[in-house]
Amino acid sequence: MQDKWNDQGSHVRQASPVGSETESLKLRAKANLDLLHERSARTLQFIKSRIANPTVVSDVEKKRLLCKENIQALQAQLATPILSSVLVAAGVSEADAAAQLHAEVTTSALTVQIDLTELPAAVSSAVERGKTPLVVDPSGKAATFYSYRPVTVIDGKAMALDKSMRKVPVLEVLDGARQRLVGALKTGVPVVIAMDQCVVDFANTFNDAALVASGTVTHDPSMRWFPVELLFRRAGKAIVGDAVLESLYRQADKADTAGVVSCRNKAEFYVVLLTAFEPKDFEKYLFGNDMGLLRPTSMYEFIVVNQDHFPSDNDD
Repeated sequence: MQDKWNDQGSHVRQASPVGSETESLKLRAKANLDLLHERSARTLQFIKSRIANPTVVSDVEKKRLLCKENIQALQAQLATPILSSVLVAAGVSEADAAAQLHAEVTTSALTVQIDLTELPAAVSSAVERGKTPLVVDPSGKAATFYSYRPVTVIDGKAMALDKSMRKVPVLEVLDGARQRLVGALKTGVPVVIAMDQCVVDFANTFNDAALVASGTVTHDPSMRWFPVELLFRRAGKAIVGDAVLESLYRQADKADTAGVVSCRNKAEFYVVLLTAFEPKDFEKYLFGNDMGLLRPTSMYEFIVVNQDHFPSDNDD
């Protein structure tokens, strides 16, 4: 059935011109995707069964992640022509159908499940493919892991509490985050934005555009505070561009470098996001309404840390 409007503006229903043929196309597409899933699962199981040397696990994991991303690409290739023909037959223009399918294909994030020991390899793999890692770990073990690593941690939960509970102005909160970011760039270490079990509203509150919209500052590309539109895309790689660095650094940040912007290990810089929400809940909280993280979710890779392999506090 199709939705139509008559000349008087009344809503009517009409039979679809494609009918059973449309259903047949949908069933055929689903069968192809199911078969692809089954074959890929068997292949991955075979690879794992042949691996006996634990030193190659990280390489195998990278291949598995790449394989999964390739599967998603194949799914899109299989489904897009069929679904496009269905939409066009239903009266949607070819351009609108292409735009709609592109949006559907590119708005979902790749999700991988790992043990904690595989976290560095999984993060590295995501960054290499231009995705921003969003690590999901309600146990807090990943947060502890990063507390011992050469990284700079920006406490997103503290940012939210500073604004809501302590009534700290957003400009002051963002400038504190900017100083942490600049410190990471000067020392040449990655940035981990830790949110714990908190919906930190980077989408609407903690960003430069919100400062301009509120009238707190005027729009000036040469002066940035916490540009999440760059930090949260492609693992923050755009931050190390010369123009962006110049806009982030203040005179005080250049006092120890004779007024020159200093940024070490540009190629090694990246951003990781960390949440302690449960795997079944994090998407609802972080992306389920207007608050939370920037969209689309396709710019992230969800890295879910297994919870079954952690020893109990009572274990010897």
